[in-house]
Amino acid sequence: MSQLRVLRPVFFFIVSLGLSLAFSPKFIAYAQTPPDTGTLEFTANGEDFVRQGFTSKDGWVINFDQVLVNLTDITAYQTDPPFEPGETEFLPQSTVALTGSYVIDLAEGDEGAEPIFVAQVEAPAGQYNALSWNMIPAAEGEMAGYSLWLAGTAEKDDQSLPFTIGVERGYSNLCGEFVGEARQGILQPGETAQLEMTFHFDHIFGDADLPEDDELNTMAPGFEPFASVAEDGTVNTDLTALQESLSEEEYQMVVEILPSLGHTGEGHCEYTDLSSLQFTANGEDFIRQGFTSKDGWAITFDRALVNLTGITAYQTDPPYEPGGEFGFQAETTASLTGTFVVDLAEGDESAEPIPVGETYAPVGQYNALGWQMVPAETGDMAGYSLWLEGTAEKEDQSLPFTIGVENSYTNLCGEFVGDERKGILQPGQPADLEMTFHFDHLFGDADLPEEDDLNVLAPGFEPFAGLAEDGAVTADLVTLAEALPEDEYQMIVDILPTLGHTGEGHCEYSELGTLAITANGEDFIRQGFVSKDGWAVSFDQVWVNLTGITAYQTDPPYEPDQNELSPLVSTALPGSYMIDLAAGDETAPPILVDEMIVPVGQYNALGWQMVPAEEGDMAGYSLIMQGTAEKEDESLEFTIGVENSYPNLCGEFVGDERKGILQPGQTADLEMTFHFDHVFGDAELPEDDELNTMAPGFEPFASLAEDGVIETNLAALAEALPEDEYQMLVDILPTLGHTGEGHCYYGE
Repeated sequence: MSQLRVLRPVFFFIVSLGLSLAFSPKFIAYAQTPPDTGTLEFTANGEDFVRQGFTSKDGWVINFDQVLVNLTDITAYQTDPPFEPGETEFLPQSTVALTGSYVIDLAEGDEGAEPIFVAQVEAPAGQYNALSWNMIPAAEGEMAGYSLWLAGTAEKDDQSLPFTIGVERGYSNLCGEFVGEARQGILQPGETAQLEMTFHFDHIFGDADLPEDDELNTMAPGFEPFASVAEDGTVNTDLTALQESLSEEEYQMVVEILPSLGHTGEGHCEYTDLSSLQFTANGEDFIRQGFTSKDGWAITFDRALVNLTGITAYQTDPPYEPGGEFGFQAETTASLTGTFVVDLAEGDESAEPIPVGETYAPVGQYNALGWQMVPAETGDMAGYSLWLEGTAEKEDQSLPFTIGVENSYTNLCGEFVGDERKGILQPGQPADLEMTFHFDHLFGDADLPEEDDLNVLAPGFEPFAGLAEDGAVTADLVTLAEALPEDEYQMIVDILPTLGHTGEGHCEYSELGTLAITANGEDFIRQGFVSKDGWAVSFDQVWVNLTGITAYQTDPPYEPDQNELSPLVSTALPGSYMIDLAAGDETAPPILVDEMIVPVGQYNALGWQMVPAEEGDMAGYSLIMQGTAEKEDESLEFTIGVENSYPNLCGEFVGDERKGILQPGQTADLEMTFHFDHVFGDAELPEDDELNTMAPGFEPFASLAEDGVIETNLAALAEALPEDEYQMLVDILPTLGHTGEGHCYYGE
C-alpha cells in the first residue's frame, strides 16, 4: 500500500526533471533540543445524519446500523498561505502523517456521541490548517473490496427495507481548515489538538428538511434509486450491481456525488477519484520458455530473481521520451513503498506478467515508470540485485549455472510499448504498468542476425561458460572481474543497466551509488579560536537551517564567477535540515546531513540555501550562534541570530582529498563547509590579511553586552552599530559557505 509520507526520502533525477516535494524539516545533531511538540488527535465524524438517522429528499426515513469507511494516508499539514480548496495553491510547510489504514464505523455510539477517535501522534506545535486522506477499498475483513459500507433500514409509508450498500471505488480528499463552531488544529506545546474528517451523507440521500430545489437535493440521488433494486424486501447492492440495474442518468448521479462526501466540518475539499494501479514484472518468453544465446547455448531458467524498489508511476506532460527533446515533468506520481523480490521465471510458458503490488492512485494516464534494482539485504539473494539460476546446453555440454549481480541499476522509462496500451486509469477500473526485463540483451539471441545491434552488444553465454568448474558455473561480478579479459567484463557491466524496459519501450539507465552530504564548521567551531581582535571564542551550539541541497555533475567543471553552471545530472535532498555544527568533540568528523542513492559519476558542484527556519527553537533564523567569548578579565555569553537567507552555488571540493567521485555500488561524500573566521577574523593571521580586513571581528558584538550577556540579531545590530560596522557584517555573511577551501557563487 502506498504511503503519502516517507520519513527519510531520497530522490534522484536527470537535470531536466521537474518534480518537487515538500517535507517537514529534519533536525540533525549529536545532542539537540527537540522542537516543542504536542499531541495531534485525528477523529472521524458522520454527524447526526448517521448517528440519529434522517429523512432523505424522497421521503425515506433512514437509520444506520453500520457505516464503515476504510481510511488511509491520513495527513495533516501546516500551510502558508492557508490552503483554500479551489482558490489557493497547496504549499505545505510541515507534514504529520499516520501510517496504515483504519476501518471506522461512523455509526458507532448513541445520538450524543463524540466524533470517533481514529489515532493520535506526537507532532510539532503549530497551526494545522489542512488535512488529507484517502478512502480506498479494504484489503481484508468484513468490508474487503469496499471503501464504504452502509448497513441499516429505510422506511417509507408501509415499506421497510433493510439495506447494505457497498462502494468499490477509491476517493482522495485534500481539505482546508476545519469550519465549525470551534477552531481545530491549533497545537500548543504539551497540549492536544484535534482534526476531524467529516462525512456528509446527505450528499447521497438528500435532506427532506431542505427545500426540494436546494442545490444539495438537486445533486443528491436520494434513496429511491437504491430502493428500486430491492429483492424480497431487501436492498443488497454495490456500484457494480447499480451500474447494471439503474438508468445511466441515475447511476451517473451516484458516482458523481460519492467523491464529495469528505469535509472538514463544513469546510470543503479538493476531490480526486482513485483507482487500482497494478504493477507487474515480466521476464518474457526468454525467461519462461528459455532461448538460445547468440553463441549457441540453449538456456533455461529455474529462477530469475530481481530485487526491486522505488517503483513509481508518473503522469507526465509532455509525454516522457527517454533521450527525447523534452525533459521529465511529472504532474502526478503513484508509488509502491518497500522492496519486492520477484522471480521472473515463475509460472509456465503461458503465464501472465507477475504481480508485484498495487496502489490506489489518482485517475489519468500514467505514461512513465521508474524503479531501482538494488542488492537485497536478506534472503536467498542477499547482496545481489539480480540472481539467475538455470542450465545452459550446447552440443554435448550441460552446465548448471548461478550468476549473481551485485550492482544497483535505475530505470526511468517512458510509456509502455506493446500490443496494448497500459497505465490508462479510469474511475472504478484498474490499470496495470509493466516492468519488462530483456535478458537477450545479456546473452544475445540466435534467432537474430549475428550483426544485429542486440547481438553485437550482448556478451553471450560463452564468457560465463568459460568459468565452469566441475561442470557448473558459479559467478558474480567480482569473480567475473578477476577471471575475464577486460573487454569481455566491460561488455557485461555495460549491458546490465539496459535490461529494464516498459514492454519494448526504452528507459534512461544509470548505475547507482550512495552520495552522503555532510556539513562542517571545522575546528573554528568545534575547538574554538581567537578572533582578530583578541576574543577567545568557544561555541556551545551553532545551528544552521539548510534547504535546497543539490549536487551536480557538470561539464565543463563549474568555476564560481568564471562560467555558468552546466549540469548533466542533478540530485537533490528534499526538505530542510537543522544542523548543529558544534555537535561532537574536537575530533568529530563532519556531520552527516543525509544520504541518497543516485546515479554514479563525478559530482563537482554543490548548491544549498541557508534560510530562516519556520518552526522550533530557531524559528525565524537561518543561523544561531551560542557560546562564550573571553578577553582579559571579561567573559561574555552570547546568542547571535541571523534572519537573512543566503544561497550558495559552489564548485568542486578543495582540500586534502577529492570528494564526490561516486563509483557503482560505492559511497562518496560532498561537504558543505562553513568558515566562521570570515565573521570574527583570526588572530593567527596577520592583521592586514584580507580575511581580517574584511571580517567585523567580535568587538562589534561585545559592544552590545548587557550584564555580561549578548543577545542580538541583525535587526538589533542594524539599530545599534555604526553603519560601516553593520555593513561589514551583512557584506561578509553571504560568504560563510564553501566546499572545503573551494569558493562559491553567493547571490540570489
